[in-house]
Amino acid sequence: MKILTKLTIALAIGMTCASATFADTTSPVGYWQVSTYHEPGGTPFTTQMVCLQPGNTWYSTTQHAWNGDWFQNGSLVQWYGNVPVGSITLATIGMGQLTTATTMSGEYAEWSTPQTPLSWDRHSTYVMVFQGAACPAPA
Repeated sequence: MKILTKLTIALAIGMTCASATFADTTSPVGYWQVSTYHEPGGTPFTTQMVCLQPGNTWYSTTQHAWNGDWFQNGSLVQWYGNVPVGSITLATIGMGQLTTATTMSGEYAEWSTPQTPLSWDRHSTYVMVFQGAACPAPA
């Protein structure tokens, strides 16, 4: 019985380490669907499509001129940029973690720059789902 318990514990630790290594070595390069959710409450807010490119840049295929840079540190991924909206520019940032090779999630924010904050500056959560390696052209 003790051997079975030790074997079970060793197997659980090994699987945990293997899954952490898997996420840590997965590149986020490719085409992603980004869904954002209001905070607090979690009601759906937006769905956009983005392409994370080799060379650490990204662009949107659904929102014209929304683009920026990204970087990865293990399973942690940050993507940030801006988009012109009428007479203002919105700064955006997503800070999250690859949870599998095809999903990542975290916190997302957008705000006006360099003007004073707007009443609709947002802080949300997001989930990204991998759509494939090939990316369509920017919007």
